[in-house]
Amino acid sequence: DQLLSVRLPHRMYVLFAQNLHQSLAGEVQQDLLLRPFPSMSDQRHVKTSRPKGPSSDALEAAIQLLRPCPPVCRYGPPGEVQMRVQIVEVLTANMKREVPADILPLRPNKHLRLVASWKPLLKKYKQEDASWDWKRILTDAQQAEERGEGKFEHYALDCEAGLQALMTIETKARRSRVTGARIVYVEYLATAPSNRPRIQKPPRFKGCGSAMIRMAALRSRALGFGCVGLHSKPDAEDFYRGAGFTDFGPDEAEDGLRYFERGFDEE
Repeated sequence: DQLLSVRLPHRMYVLFAQNLHQSLAGEVQQDLLLRPFPSMSDQRHVKTSRPKGPSSDALEAAIQLLRPCPPVCRYGPPGEVQMRVQIVEVLTANMKREVPADILPLRPNKHLRLVASWKPLLKKYKQEDASWDWKRILTDAQQAEERGEGKFEHYALDCEAGLQALMTIETKARRSRVTGARIVYVEYLATAPSNRPRIQKPPRFKGCGSAMIRMAALRSRALGFGCVGLHSKPDAEDFYRGAGFTDFGPDEAEDGLRYFERGFDEE
């Protein structure tokens, strides 16, 4: 046996795996077994050998690499909610793949440093959330809770490539425009600059904003509400309309931002 250690960029690795899948299906003389490192890095080991017969293990390894991970909701430490979702990585203009990602409680020491790196691009492309200070957002939410003015939860969307989105929701103070019942209100939601078509074409990942809305809907159902509301920045209005939200028009109490709301049935 010959052991070959190679380091491939993530996208090249995916293309390599797809070609490997096809090769294994037609050529049974060579056995290639993919073994990713336990850590979420872009380094990969490839072991090559030449067995006498076909290897079903090698073929299954390639298939498992390309098989999407089903969405799963799970609970971490007591009181901590996490959710496994799928987002779409755009490899080339004509090639995409679904990859697993985790929505988990925001970790200030980790995520605030990462979101700070978004600032230069957000300012360069004049994004409406360029002025958001996530450290201040967390501080203001904590102070509001201490005054009894709401209850806040903060979430981050992480995948192998790093931080892809952040969201803050409020679960106590807001009520539905339709039923008057409590709702989960999305205070802030932002995706990484590389996931925005106005900054990068094509975007690195698609579906990050939708995944965060799914998390808000899950929390709303878990709390017995079943409804999500928010005020949208102008450049995100079409996204929420496309996601099935009802547009209630401008709200003068929120600087004229349009208010959107949607009920979520059990899925």
